[in-house]
Amino acid sequence: MEGEGRVLSPKERSSDSCTSKVFLQKLLAELLGTYILVYAGCSAVVTNISKDNVITLPGVAATFGLVVMVMVYTLAHISGAHFNPAVTIAQATCMRFPLKQVPAYIIAQILGSTLASGTVRILFGSKHSEFPGTIPSGSHFQSLIVEMIITFVLLFVISGVFTDDRALFAELLGTYIVVFAGTTAIVTNLRKDNLITHPGVAMTWGLAVTVMVYTLGHISQAHFNPAVTIAQATCKRFPLKQVPAYIIVQIFGSTLASGTVRLLFGAKHSEFPGSMPAESDFQSLILEFIITFILLFVISGVSTDNRAV
Repeated sequence: MEGEGRVLSPKERSSDSCTSKVFLQKLLAELLGTYILVYAGCSAVVTNISKDNVITLPGVAATFGLVVMVMVYTLAHISGAHFNPAVTIAQATCMRFPLKQVPAYIIAQILGSTLASGTVRILFGSKHSEFPGTIPSGSHFQSLIVEMIITFVLLFVISGVFTDDRALFAELLGTYIVVFAGTTAIVTNLRKDNLITHPGVAMTWGLAVTVMVYTLGHISQAHFNPAVTIAQATCKRFPLKQVPAYIIVQIFGSTLASGTVRLLFGAKHSEFPGSMPAESDFQSLILEFIITFILLFVISGVSTDNRAV
């Protein structure tokens, strides 16, 4: 994203003027990027509803994610690829974006999203029931909490404002987000008649871990798991004296995430199969051993080139 706190040259300051050609190009990029993002995402939602779930919920989510990725690759070098007033305001608050440019960016983003919504309505008709993406399906309280969490995660990933001396907080936050995202996918899948599907749940866990590793790996090494911390310390790849603190914040983060899910979805214990073995204790023990071994083998990478045999 744009703005890394460096000192701009006189030429760059001139080009960042709110009346310059370069700034107008930025506004056009924001308008176009927001338009494409909203149009593609909303079209996927409407098509999925009108065609008997042909795209599926994971497909809709993938549509939004892939469009954002494409637009970032295409337009980030021009405008910073905000496409969202919340992102623009957050970047300005962190002093990574000129405050005087915020109103123009927000206007361009709102105009782009409005044009996209109008295009979708012209193409698909005006059935209000086919726009569930903008209508909360839960209570106002649940919707508020979910919006707050998702927006926080989005802006945290984009801004990357944390520094290397905050490893414990990074571990707490990363563990919280991974557990919250994965557990929420499980509960939603059960409550919505396998809407997300089992592969979708697995992808949620994997993508959440991927995003957190990219975001926090340079700070805390992105363990998010006591088994990983202990394994790394055993291999002498992590200071042994830091193990207790890491494990405490990981347990605290996962407990907070589980509490958040319970607060949002209720207290039905039957909706948390991910923490309850479905087969015998012996089978569960063997599976846990194998999966943990593979996980830690991949993470640790303790083999070297002279041990090929």
